Amino acid sequence: TKLLQFSLIVFLLLYISLDLSLIGYAYIFTTLVGLLISIYIWKKLAPELSINYHFFNKEKLKEMTATGSWIMINQLGAMFFLYIDLILINIYFGASQTGEYSTVLQWSTVLRSLASVFVGVLGPMIMISYAKNQIDKVIKISTLSVKMMGLLMAIPIGIIAGLAGSLLSVWIGESFANLAPLMWLMILPLTINLAILPLFNVQVALNRVKVPGLFSLFIGIGNLLLSILFIKSLDIGIYSIALASAIMLIIKNFIFTPLYASHILGIEKIFFYKYTVPGFLISFIIFMLLLWIQTMLKLDSWFELIVTSVIIGLLSLVFIWLFALNKEEKTWIKEIVKKKKGKK
Repeated sequence: TKLLQFSLIVFLLLYISLDLSLIGYAYIFTTLVGLLISIYIWKKLAPELSINYHFFNKEKLKEMTATGSWIMINQLGAMFFLYIDLILINIYFGASQTGEYSTVLQWSTVLRSLASVFVGVLGPMIMISYAKNQIDKVIKISTLSVKMMGLLMAIPIGIIAGLAGSLLSVWIGESFANLAPLMWLMILPLTINLAILPLFNVQVALNRVKVPGLFSLFIGIGNLLLSILFIKSLDIGIYSIALASAIMLIIKNFIFTPLYASHILGIEKIFFYKYTVPGFLISFIIFMLLLWIQTMLKLDSWFELIVTSVIIGLLSLVFIWLFALNKEEKTWIKEIVKKKKGKK
């Protein structure tokens, strides 16, 4: 559904209109499609399951509702944070620049969606370990997850940022290549911000979701205020909103989340930060390498972009396997792959 959402938004903005409301319609449509797909999978794989009010345990329902409410507040804060920028750009800069900004924003959305897939794989492992009261294992899985998430996301982040100018030129025209710095500002901070996403599972597993929920809401409001401040005080156009969003995202994800996870696990406050460094370095190396390559080669076709991306991606995977992972981490990856193959 994320791919459908991305494609539909791009199509509507490029070929129908730059009207901001079309993005909302695209979200509604793809959400309904996702719901129908989920119902189909449910009926196909588990037709014996049904929802019946009489089967509900009221005490458990109350407990789950309380937890779910704070998670919902967290998500509302995140949505407010992620999508307020389009509204502000439409108000202060007009529909044309809103279209430009949203086009670049889609690449950030794709990377976030890709990261959420990895989080979905790692989440159950943290939940199960905590349910068994294996706190040491929760910490171990969390640290490995943070490092692996950083390394895995470093490759697409570095490639997309490094090829930003060429990618925009081939995709929507050479006149949009000047938006490459905007893409850098949106995408490069994701290297460290997405790396810590597995730690959100720690909050849920330990049922410590109230403080993150309130903080997420605070960040959403703070992003709105900081964006308006930058718009009025900095003469950098739509970059002011991207800058404000990058700052607030770093505060929320890279500063607050690791510190809070360390606090509720009872470990050293800066414990998780060192596991974000390898991914950041890999992403920066890929980014700089691709910028250097493009000083010698002009990549002006999809074929050239894809071939370059595949080559850099494969070389990066080999480099990560040989130099960025220790023996224990390699064993852990092999075990996960074996389990996934076994389920098939």
